[in-house]
Amino acid sequence: FFESGTTSLTFPLNYAASEAYSNGNEYNTYTIVYNQDGTVSDSNNNNFTYQVCSDGSSFNYDEDVGGAYQGTWDPANFDITGDFYDSDEDDTISFTYTYIPTCTSEEKLLTVLGGAYLGEKSWTITECDGTEIASGGAPYAQCINLGENYIINLADDEEDGWDGTEMTIADQTYTIQDGASESYFLGSCNIEGCTESFACNYDETANNNDGSCTFFESGTTSLTFPLYYNAVEYYEDGEEYNSYPVVMNEDGTLIGYDEESYNYRVCSNGASFNYTGTFYDGYEGTGTWDPSSLEITGAYYESFYEETISFTYSYIPIPTCTSEETLVTVLGGAYLGEKSWTITDCDGTEIASGGAPYAQCIN
Repeated sequence: FFESGTTSLTFPLNYAASEAYSNGNEYNTYTIVYNQDGTVSDSNNNNFTYQVCSDGSSFNYDEDVGGAYQGTWDPANFDITGDFYDSDEDDTISFTYTYIPTCTSEEKLLTVLGGAYLGEKSWTITECDGTEIASGGAPYAQCINLGENYIINLADDEEDGWDGTEMTIADQTYTIQDGASESYFLGSCNIEGCTESFACNYDETANNNDGSCTFFESGTTSLTFPLYYNAVEYYEDGEEYNSYPVVMNEDGTLIGYDEESYNYRVCSNGASFNYTGTFYDGYEGTGTWDPSSLEITGAYYESFYEETISFTYSYIPIPTCTSEETLVTVLGGAYLGEKSWTITDCDGTEIASGGAPYAQCIN
């Protein structure tokens, strides 16, 4: 049932199957096992029959899987390719069976199998300095001499994860849960440190974030996050440009105008504290942070107005109230200058009044 030419084979043979419509879209993927007696089993334990026979110049493949699969078998890499007609889909389905080899003790078996949309997947494995060791797509099954120190880079063209496809090396699995890419650093290639470029302690040599990043160096001030600020921006002629509330988190994220998210850092240069933040479409603003008042002042360039916009972030302390007092805050939202409020006794006697933002303890 299987004429191997000059190749000595050890059964059973393991294959990864990938099927595609005539337009190239994926139809199905699964694993299959070939036995020497002409039977083949798939991952659902369905049994079929096959033959791989030479006509004297090439090896022809035939299989009965509820229909006639026909193609060719390549003795060099054991891959089987061909097609069959699927009447339910009214389409010709092409197929590729990728052989999963048995490796020597010096090699590691690398497979990229399973899942869906295999055509979207690609990967490279490099040495620590970026020199490529291997690359490919899915399905894939080869023996490779990797050593112990290397970097795995996975990619997905549609940027939506690997859809259940997994790379396996020596019983360890790697995949992309979500997004366009994922990297894994093995052995001495793994350098831990702060990998967030906006952090005060960013380490450009690190490739594995160890959670040590700091975005707000507070000097001698003890801070409790989040920090609440009121932002006011001005044109060069002194006219107000915008005002809005700002919330700063310890992880370097800032909720600002229209409740959009930006990044910031407040880092000491040894003599003072410098502020850097992104604004709107990525424009960068710089300034200073005063540890005594926690006020931030600075400027950024607004390309739409072709003008430098100055800004002041006024810190809103959230006080700790006594048991007789109540904490009153007026925070969040937009158009703060429009807001006002009063609190009175039942007879109309005013207890407190103000605008936004506001944070005070009141009896």
